[in-house]
Amino acid sequence: MKNLSRVYIALCFIILYAPIAVLMLFSFLTPIFSRYKTTDTFGFYAKALPKLSSSFDLGFWNGTQKTTQSKATYQYYLAMGAESGSNAPKKPYSLEKRAGMRSNASSS
Repeated sequence: MKNLSRVYIALCFIILYAPIAVLMLFSFLTPIFSRYKTTDTFGFYAKALPKLSSSFDLGFWNGTQKTTQSKATYQYYLAMGAESGSNAPKKPYSLEKRAGMRSNASSS
């Protein structure tokens, strides 16, 4: 009876810890035998901003960046978004004059 319980415990340890041992073995051997180096990058993602893959917007890590643009640049990005069928500016702002901002046209 003692030997049977020892065999049972040994099988439990093998079943539970063998996958962990295999993963650890691969984690040590893969970098040694891999043909890729740490300096290899895919150019498309080299300068990509971090993005969470969630279905709701948390307000951070959404793959966007805040920029200040001129009116002409903003309209250019809006036109690019309209042509491609996506929103190039993720958070569109009104092009109207906001309170407290000075316009370029001189008024007397």
